[in-house]
Formats: sequence, C-alpha cells, structure tokens
Amino acid sequence: MKKNVFIIGVSKSGTTSLVKFFENNQFKIHQTPLFVNPQYIKKYEKNRLIKDLFKDDFTVISDPDCFFKKKYIDNLHDFIINNGIQNYIIVLLLRHPVEAFKSLIKYRLKTTTISETEADIDKLQSDNVNHYQYYEKLKHLYELFDDAHIKVIFSNDLFDKTKTECILAEFKNYFPDINNLKLPTMNMNIDKKPIIFKSSFRAFKKLLILTRLYALLKLLPVKYKFFLRKIFYQFTPKTDRLYKIYYSSHFLNKLDNDFIQTKEFMKRRKITDKIIIDLDKTLCDSLNKNYPEAKPNLKIIEKIHKYKDNYRVIIFTSRNMKTYQSDIELIKKNTLPIIIRWLKDHNVFYDEIIIGKPWCGENGFYVDDKSVRPDEFQNLSLPEINRLINK
Repeated sequence: MKKNVFIIGVSKSGTTSLVKFFENNQFKIHQTPLFVNPQYIKKYEKNRLIKDLFKDDFTVISDPDCFFKKKYIDNLHDFIINNGIQNYIIVLLLRHPVEAFKSLIKYRLKTTTISETEADIDKLQSDNVNHYQYYEKLKHLYELFDDAHIKVIFSNDLFDKTKTECILAEFKNYFPDINNLKLPTMNMNIDKKPIIFKSSFRAFKKLLILTRLYALLKLLPVKYKFFLRKIFYQFTPKTDRLYKIYYSSHFLNKLDNDFIQTKEFMKRRKITDKIIIDLDKTLCDSLNKNYPEAKPNLKIIEKIHKYKDNYRVIIFTSRNMKTYQSDIELIKKNTLPIIIRWLKDHNVFYDEIIIGKPWCGENGFYVDDKSVRPDEFQNLSLPEINRLINK
C-alpha cells in the first residue's frame, strides 16, 4: 500500500536531523516550502508535478516551517483533501521554544552581522513569540486531522536511544523492518546557558589575554564564566538590545508557559475515556438567552473537576444552531468567543469545545445508550452512573 509522510515543525526544532534519518534509510525526501508558500502548490499543479511527487510507493515531504502559523496548517489540510491523499501520517517535531528561539538567534548571528540582527530584533521577537507558541496551533491541528494521522515528537526524546526506538516502533505500519533502521543522530545544543555573541566576546577575550587574565578565566567554574559574560554583554552597546531579549523574563516565561500547556495537552490526549457534556441547561441556565450572564450550575462544574484526571471533558453544544440556521462559520465567529469567555469566568474545566451539535427542536430529543441526565450526573456517584448506563 502506498504510504506518505509529512514532516512539519518550526525552525531549529530538529526537522533537518529527522530528514537526514529518512535519507540515511534510503528514502527519497521532497524538501519544499509547499504549505508555507501556496505559490509552490500552484507551480506543481500548473506543471502537473503533483503526480510525480507521489509516484513512489513511499513519499516523504518536509516543510520545516509549516507549524509557524495556523494558515500554513490549513494549507496542508487543503492539499491533502484536494489531492485525495488517504494513507498518510503527519510527523510534527517540536523543541522547547526557549531553546529553539535561542538556537535561531545563534544561527542568525553566524549568517549575518550583529548590527543586521539588531536592526530587526523587534520584528524577530514579535514574530517568533507567536511562532514558538505551540498550544493553539496544536489544538488547531487536531481539529483538522484525526489522531491516527498525527504523531507529535518532542525533539529531546530523540536523544534517548530507547525512546527513539519506541517512537519509530509506532511507525511500524510505515517501516516494516523496524529493527534494521539507522537511528537519527541529533546535533542540537540543548543546554540552557546564555548565548555567547562571538564578535563582541572576541574583543573581551583579547583584552583578557593582554592583561594575562584569560588563563585565570579558564580556571573558573562554568557558572562564573557565564555570569561574567552576562555582565559584559549588559554593558556592551552593540549587544545591549539583544541581551534584553534573551534575559527578558516576560518574553521567555511566555514561551515557557505555553510549552507547559502544550505538554499537558498532549498528556491529556492519551486519556481514552471522555465525558461529553452539553452546555445550555446543563452547565448553565440562561434567562431569555442572555448567554454572557448565564447562571453556572456549580454542582456539575464541581463534578467535572472531580473527574478530570481520568476523563477528557468535551463540551458539545447546539447553541445558536437555530438562530444561525446551522451556519458553523457564523457560530464560530459570534457564539464561540462568548462561550469561551463564560467558561473562563466561571472556572469550568474542559479539553475541547465542539459546536454544531444538531438542534433537535422544542419537542425533539436525543436517544443514546450512554446518556446521563444533568441531575443524575450531579447527584449520583461514578459507580452508580456506570450501573445506570450499563443496565
């Protein structure tokens, strides 16, 4: 059966190393900004190259910057749907965003001058604080694709041979001879030490040599070396603005907190049992459809918090399906923000919101063998609920 692999990620997250792994195992790789730049898709379609792209039994397409923006993920989705690609897996490689961003700056300083990097550092920060925030984009990816088509790899796991073999074993449908595969070799610097701006430090080093203090510096423990470098950069005009970026707690904490959310999101996706709960007249009661001021059902909200460790909580609602005549885009635009704000204001835990539940009408009802009425969920214990639905 024909098999297709799409490798996506963000800059400096290890996608190049993963591509080299495929190349070392004799797989042909197509590295192209196919989804970042839709012009490439038009070019392929115009020259009828799409069929050539998928002519082999096994196709690997790598677009390492595809995870930078939601619209790039949409481009990937449209490409797969429009070309009728069935048997595929999306391999998303992620690295801790603080490490990845620092690595990106290191790379820029190798390929450009400090003044050039400094000139657009504000743009670099504003762009990449969004690019390296994964959580919302990861949720969007799972909204577009089934779990079976997505494999998320955290790049640090690829440093551990045992973890790497486990990861590759999950691809056994794609790699039948898993034991003979050559494992990837990662080349990333994963420490969290401050970045050394070489051109500025070179002048500092010469000064130390002239004063015969350089030998003494080499004898100092690593933490003191970096402390001295940190002080030096703080008072070096050329790198002052860069220094502020790296040691800005607000900027780095923003990335770090988002990564914690991302890891928690992936952890919770492994929970197989779900509580799928309605919103109106279940989680809340709204008078005259005044949704922003809806009264919360505190007992049910408390029960959700009690069960959240063992269940994924999915809110499935038909709110405004009648009002907007089942127009999902209008509900997404006008209704969903109000729902999200209300849930946040009332500390309602949830993993996912699904809008567009069919409205059954004033006199209609839902029939389901796993259904539990709100008062039953509120008043019965978990064993009692299980006995109720298994009668």
